[in-house]
Amino acid sequence: MAAGTILIFNFYLILFTCVIIKMTLSYNYKAIASDERIIIPCEGQEEAFVDKFVEMPDVKFFFTHNDILVQGSGNAIKTFQPDEKVELKVTTFVKKKGFWVRTVFSLYRPDFCKVVLDPEQVWYGALKNYKEQFEICPPPVGTTFFLNNYTTTIPFEFKDRNLVGNYKVHVLLEGSKKSKLCFVLPLELSIVE
Repeated sequence: MAAGTILIFNFYLILFTCVIIKMTLSYNYKAIASDERIIIPCEGQEEAFVDKFVEMPDVKFFFTHNDILVQGSGNAIKTFQPDEKVELKVTTFVKKKGFWVRTVFSLYRPDFCKVVLDPEQVWYGALKNYKEQFEICPPPVGTTFFLNNYTTTIPFEFKDRNLVGNYKVHVLLEGSKKSKLCFVLPLELSIVE
């Protein structure tokens, strides 16, 4: 009887250890733009697309086997009003069996300008080189954004191995005076081996 109890105890100990190891493992992912345009207009909101806010005549895209590099500059030609509070709404969808399904990876910031350069925000890595441009938020018309070898690959760590797939991230910046900026980031998530 004691041998049976020890065997059952060892089984549960091994099972528990496997669960703990699985919970502590992190997987390295990379997200890369899955559309050569990198960002696309929100459906039915073409008037709120980035090209209505930023003019980018000299921006060039360079494609490598696993990345897209962006070079050039853009100038703000339209912006939110200086006294306008800007909300950020991000909704993420994953393609499952041919349909776009909403995920739990969404966020809302009631005042984007208060957190735009907060190192704790998910976008900080992409915007940290633009501190000067966001000292005044929203950036005024005429602000220049320089893209020098800006990479579209986003590396990150996550504990779930089941995130591989095609995603679209719907980004809406909406001002209190009804100004809108809306775009979609089509992404492909893969595990870095």
